[in-house]
Amino acid sequence: MVQIASFTVVAAVLASQAAASTTCVKDQIYCGFTLLNGSGKDFDTWKDRVDQALLTARPIQPVDSTHEYHSLFLCLPDSTLKFVDWCIDNPGKEIRCQPASNDACTVGNNDCCGPAKA
Repeated sequence: MVQIASFTVVAAVLASQAAASTTCVKDQIYCGFTLLNGSGKDFDTWKDRVDQALLTARPIQPVDSTHEYHSLFLCLPDSTLKFVDWCIDNPGKEIRCQPASNDACTVGNNDCCGPAKA
């Protein structure tokens, strides 16, 4: 009985540590590549979150690498995501998902859709 209780406590601690390392800032907007490229050992967790957001979008978005990496996602509580926009609606215009540091992104620390820096 004591071993089961100890195991439960250890499992809970490990789960909380895993959750702490897989967070995003609530109400901030991220490009999929920002979430996936910086996720390291948590890549599968973030890929699942990104894919779930694409599948629950209205209209539903394709789950492929272009949509995963070049879509914008809003960070919700508990590090869940909501699809905001796909940045490659007009392939000829060279608009892509851009990190907040790009000059095209002008709203806080949010990633955005915009032209690539020259």
